[in-house]
Amino acid sequence: MFIQEIISAEDILNKYDSFWVIWECLYPKLKELNEFAGYGFNEIIKSYLLAVPWWKKSAKEWRSLKSGNEAFFSRCVLDMGHNSVVLDAFAQFLNEIGSSFINSGLQWIVDLILKIEGQENVKLGVNTIYHLEIFVRRYVYLNRSKTKADQKINHKLVTILNFLISHGSVSAYMLREDIL
Repeated sequence: MFIQEIISAEDILNKYDSFWVIWECLYPKLKELNEFAGYGFNEIIKSYLLAVPWWKKSAKEWRSLKSGNEAFFSRCVLDMGHNSVVLDAFAQFLNEIGSSFINSGLQWIVDLILKIEGQENVKLGVNTIYHLEIFVRRYVYLNRSKTKADQKINHKLVTILNFLISHGSVSAYMLREDIL
């Protein structure tokens, strides 16, 4: 797949600026493809959001991701978040090479859930719930004191946990009881 080839080339060549110029040039077309969810474009969208299947499970960062890239991902949530595959991609991304974006990721996940929650017949990816459970557990573990002290953070976590509970997650139920 062309998108994955670009990611692979960047991984080898390490041309950060060139990679992000190409990524920005692709954005309008990917935003357009996102409107045709379910027509075979989901894997392209996931790859564009850097949720590719060949990252090592131990990979928690990528040299071509920097804090300045948060605006790109925020824009993706805003423009493409109504497609459940975007939630799936972000859940995977935030547990893998995008793990350094955990704080922004909390808001991104909440926004994505709110965008798809009211839709009928939403199909989640096979591992979406699994990835969200891992993300929220890790967030609570790393931010235990903020979780209880900051009502805004607590509300965001409860939003995610309620979504997970509505999809049958027992661990989310137990975690919600722990943070309330």
